[in-house]
Amino acid sequence: KLKDIEFEGETYTIDEVVDIGLARIYANQIRSGGFAYYPHMQPSFHLTIHITNALIELKAAGYAIREDVLERAAAFLYKEIERDTWRNNESVILTAYTLQRIKTATKEAQGMKKYVDALMHDELYTREKIPTTALAYLALFMKDTGYSKRQIDTALSTFEHRIDIDGRGAFVSPQK
Repeated sequence: KLKDIEFEGETYTIDEVVDIGLARIYANQIRSGGFAYYPHMQPSFHLTIHITNALIELKAAGYAIREDVLERAAAFLYKEIERDTWRNNESVILTAYTLQRIKTATKEAQGMKKYVDALMHDELYTREKIPTTALAYLALFMKDTGYSKRQIDTALSTFEHRIDIDGRGAFVSPQK
């Protein structure tokens, strides 16, 4: 059993702390579906991706997560990619991975496939320039969205090769 947690001068169980945290997170979701750092601020694309993944993990751990919150976050993320506000390769990959994890966001996840397909045609990026974490998210997205075994194997072998090289300390990220 996990120990109780002291938070803001009070002692709580882990479940109570999660409930407090969820209430604060929900309070910072803007009407558009994105999350803001503080009430009445503009939503942050990157904060929304990370909060959405945290909510998905909490749900997988057995906590009750409001589906409407996940659905609105999914719509916000997809709309931001569609508007080209945050459409760089890494944001496309992380958004695709995130949306694919939300069971009620199948339309948005399938919509992301066209953006992932486009970056898959850039072999220089997918084999050499893609950051290692983005490569991992790409392989996870591809595994569950109908890509061919060859395409998935290519992503996984590139990832495995990258891990081997990174493990030796020989890989240096390209300078921007």
